[in-house]
Amino acid sequence: MTFPIEKIYIDINSVNSDITKNVLNILKSTPFEVVDSTPPATKLTKGKKILYLKENKQNFLKKCPGTPIYLCCLYNVLHVAEHCPMDCSYCILQIYFQNPYLTIFTNMDKMMEELETAEKKSEIVRVGTGEFTDSFAMQRFGKWNETLIPFFAKSEKMFLELKSKYIDKDFLTYKDHNRKIIISFSLNTLKINQIEEKFTSSIYDRIELSKLASEEGFINSFHFDPIIDYPGCEKDYEAVVNLIFDNIPDKNICWISLGSLRFIPALKEIATERFPHTKIYYNEFHSGMDGKLRYFVEKRIELYKKIVSYIRKRSKIVPLYFCMENQKVWKRVFGYAPKNNLELSKFLDESVIKVSKN
Repeated sequence: MTFPIEKIYIDINSVNSDITKNVLNILKSTPFEVVDSTPPATKLTKGKKILYLKENKQNFLKKCPGTPIYLCCLYNVLHVAEHCPMDCSYCILQIYFQNPYLTIFTNMDKMMEELETAEKKSEIVRVGTGEFTDSFAMQRFGKWNETLIPFFAKSEKMFLELKSKYIDKDFLTYKDHNRKIIISFSLNTLKINQIEEKFTSSIYDRIELSKLASEEGFINSFHFDPIIDYPGCEKDYEAVVNLIFDNIPDKNICWISLGSLRFIPALKEIATERFPHTKIYYNEFHSGMDGKLRYFVEKRIELYKKIVSYIRKRSKIVPLYFCMENQKVWKRVFGYAPKNNLELSKFLDESVIKVSKN
């Protein structure tokens, strides 16, 4: 699968970067323009067909933008790019950034300096590139995995999670990954995949690549987030759970996360305009403690219990956790709850370290 790029903006400070040269080599016939400031705003749908190459003036390595009100796993985000060419109706990035363009940061030397500093401090374990972009969808342009995989393979403590909804097999060429790379896919039901996840790879293809990754010694992880409620969704989620365990050994899965649909109110207006077919925003929601609209707590617990039961039917050992849920939900579903974010973070750190030694 390839995505149409209609134009390239190149910041004047990025003209001579290796990433810019790579992009221009791949997109030889695509018009480009050198700019000395952010290009004028455009609609997001159009912006997803325009590449913007620029330097990252902020930190590459940062903590996940969670909220102190809900339990957060203290994920370490590597901010290599913004937006992605795929188009999911529920994606928070539709409203998260003012810049609508597919933005790739070109000053990878700064990124590596930050990672080397973090490695020396030996405090960080889990790092991922899939928070503000997709880890694979723009990889052929940014080529960041060519640098990141060898670096993390040599790291004493840090692990890299590559989270995606897109099939890119290039990472399979890296044989000396030292089980420090986690190949992670966000999953939903086949129905949601077909209706709400435009331009993404199919669930079947994601599972198939997960299987290939496992066979090549990479660690697996999965994320059911956002879980979306609709009539019959429980059995549809069960089918995807079975797909996972029919193909992936549970001892190779470092975690499966679960999180229900949640969104800031302003997203509904933007998303329903861009996706007039979608029905996911027309359900019963209430305003959570963070101001986001969520399913009522009893509905969330009902959905979680069903999906957890499907997973536990297939595996007793795969670590499970919630993304941005309160302790009440944890206790109602799992029978326990981490005391705080640090305890949850430690649990996941220990989980991936344990799986890496299998």
